[in-house]
Parts: sequence; C-alpha cells; structure tokens
Amino acid sequence: MRLGEYQELVCVKKVDFGIYLSTSSASEERVLLPAKQIPDGVKQGISLRSLYTRTLTTDLLLRQTSQS
Repeated sequence: MRLGEYQELVCVKKVDFGIYLSTSSASEERVLLPAKQIPDGVKQGISLRSLYTRTLTTDLLLRQTSQS
C-alpha cells in the first residue's frame, strides 16, 4: 500500500465502525475506511477506486474518499 496516493482496494472485512480494505483478499496489510465514508451497497469482495491513504497514528492506516 502506498501512502498519500489514490488506489483501488478490495473490501475484505466489514465491522460495525467501518470496513477493512486491502490490495487483495490474500494480503495481510489492511486499512480502515470509517463507516461514515462507506458508499452505499459496499460489501465484502467489492473493489473501491480512488481512495486516499494517510496515517492516523504510527500504527493505524486510515483510508478516506478525499484528501480533506
């Protein structure tokens, strides 16, 4: 995963507070897309495009739909 870039990722796990995304379902590296930013109809296995990755803390990656 590349920080500060837009990428296409796959929804690998849905939880109450968001979804975890990864480059593939087999990858161990995952990022969180918060629940308030999940597009309608997203479920496990769906690919999302144009998502921006940034760090929230030193050990938590956060995915968002915009750079703001």
